[in-house]
Amino acid sequence: MKVQDNAMKVFIKECKSLSLEQVRFLFKPSVTLSIYNTDREINLDDVVVVSSADEEANSNELSDYNVLIYENVFKEIIENINKEFCENYDYYHLLYNLNKSKNPDITTIVSGSSYGLFGFETSKFENSLNLSLASQDLYYAELHE
Repeated sequence: MKVQDNAMKVFIKECKSLSLEQVRFLFKPSVTLSIYNTDREINLDDVVVVSSADEEANSNELSDYNVLIYENVFKEIIENINKEFCENYDYYHLLYNLNKSKNPDITTIVSGSSYGLFGFETSKFENSLNLSLASQDLYYAELHE
């Protein structure tokens, strides 16, 4: 996908604790990332990523731009991932184990409530998989055809 010339660009103000390579994984490949320097023309809709450890980043030099503080953004991303996982643990637990169940070598599948979850040690049984969930309703533990 080709990026248009008038598309938003993201500039990284490099310092000891922040480099362009550190933040590249946060953006889609279609987003243009460049190293920030004062000689470069920056549009008002562009974004400048800075480190909170960069003393120059707190100066008025960047006050006219959309500034993201890397540590705050990264912290927020981690918090959102943790929240998503914690609020949807059952879904991710089942999704992970259902994908494992596609392995043709699986010979034993356990389903049920917390009794099955905490009472069945899959490591003691070769080719076994535990799909049990804490507080699972018996309706969902029973096979329906």
